[in-house]
Amino acid sequence: MEHEQEEKVITFFDSIAFNYKKRYKTVNPFYSYFFNQRLERAVQNFDFNNQRILDIGAGTGSLYDYIKENFSGYNYYAIDVSGEMLKESNIPKEKQFIGRTNDIKLPEQSFNYIYLLGVTTYMSKEEWLQHIEYIYKNLEKGGRCVVSFSNKTSLNTIQIKIFKKVIRLFFSKAKKVISQDIKLNFYTKKEAEEIIKEKFEIENLFYLNQAPIILSNTLPRFSVFVAKLTEKFFSGSPRLLSLFSSDFMFTLRKK
Repeated sequence: MEHEQEEKVITFFDSIAFNYKKRYKTVNPFYSYFFNQRLERAVQNFDFNNQRILDIGAGTGSLYDYIKENFSGYNYYAIDVSGEMLKESNIPKEKQFIGRTNDIKLPEQSFNYIYLLGVTTYMSKEEWLQHIEYIYKNLEKGGRCVVSFSNKTSLNTIQIKIFKKVIRLFFSKAKKVISQDIKLNFYTKKEAEEIIKEKFEIENLFYLNQAPIILSNTLPRFSVFVAKLTEKFFSGSPRLLSLFSSDFMFTLRKK
């Protein structure tokens, strides 16, 4: 089953790789908002100068582009199951590795930073537990891991689960994750904490993407306006903000 899921994920992301980068830059206001909001939180207050960085699920390299523009002397490595996504990135070929994380032998064995952005959604719980062990083994003491999750308790997720078949029918011809026969995995904040708390200290929690799913797929520009207003309005109430956020992200520090 895991192999079948992986093949579906690879096929889907290979098929959208050619214009994926444009999605979060100019083509779609919603994707631009979501990708950049996540990236801004993921790098907040970090200094990557002369650091060793591993990006698992690097895609088309938005994290790499940011680091290259703002820092120097870093040693960056990228892993992704989709070779086509990596081809569309600016990541040097010798720093690209295609396949499963545990099957790849990297030149570096210890990292200051390890990233998993938008990856756990496509992993089974068993795969995620394997990655936790991998991260713990390869992250130096005091190093940081930044990982995002799809939020099980958000209104968006509840709508997806209730109207899954209708959503897939409505967006059947669209190159969107929700229109694919791919199993999506969601976590509550508590479930995610239970998995990682023994090995990592949680430094920060960020709630991401406050755009209503219906608007983001039909009126993307207006959805961004609603999202920014929602985040601002509920910024002082994490519980309510969580309800309107499709994702959340932890900054973890190895104990």
